[in-house]
Amino acid sequence: MKPKPRLALLAALSAGCTLAAAEPIVPNFPSRDAMWSMADAGREKNACRERISLNGLWAFKVDNEAEDVSSAPKAAEMPHFFKVPGKWPEGGRHASDGMAVYDASGADVFGSQVDSIKSAWYARTVDVPADWAGRRVVLGFRWIPGAVLVYVDGRRAGEAFFPGGEVDLTSVLAPGRHEIAFFTSAKLPERLVQVFDAPDQARTVTKKELAHKGVNGDVYLAAEPAGVRIDDVQVRPRRAGSSSRSASRARGRSTQRPWPTFTTETGR
Repeated sequence: MKPKPRLALLAALSAGCTLAAAEPIVPNFPSRDAMWSMADAGREKNACRERISLNGLWAFKVDNEAEDVSSAPKAAEMPHFFKVPGKWPEGGRHASDGMAVYDASGADVFGSQVDSIKSAWYARTVDVPADWAGRRVVLGFRWIPGAVLVYVDGRRAGEAFFPGGEVDLTSVLAPGRHEIAFFTSAKLPERLVQVFDAPDQARTVTKKELAHKGVNGDVYLAAEPAGVRIDDVQVRPRRAGSSSRSASRARGRSTQRPWPTFTTETGR
């Protein structure tokens, strides 16, 4: 008589066996050219500006002990793929939460080929439209937990920091095909952090890694006019009276003049 399935499962567990699920395979896993085609990418466009989404699968390489980040590896040399935006998998949670690390066949290899992710490279190709010539071109990150180092065609081109921002790539991203890469890490210099569990209770803990790992917001490529733009605004309210002082900073290749400051009264 054959043992019942439930009894067989209990017997396997009692014997110390682990039943491992087969790695899920994505049918018809796209080629690199297909997954990075910008023909069907999400776009926002008006008469002056255009933004193209770079969300989706990027070539991915775990590099937990990275020492040399002066140049980026090529996308063709990266063995895996991971989605943007996406939090790095940990603690056994991966494909079921949309955090699979794929190989070229479409198999989720987290837990087999990849055990833990503390630092990693991302890369993909982009096709910069011909009508972006003469315009300011930026790579934007909606939300990053720490910092990213950005590369174009293997060379360092800029950086962005928490909680996100844009990297100006105008001088290195002419119309045509290019390879964009970035490096990010969840590692932190070991430090002591004060944690307040209640208004009258505090404790000191050691923090070595970011709580959120990966690139957790949209990534996009955008073009805008190359003229003068307001880059930063500060508003400083005064304690006494009913006025505030505002200051703006302008940037652009056609001006070197300081932007004026204004003092306003409440209600005006």
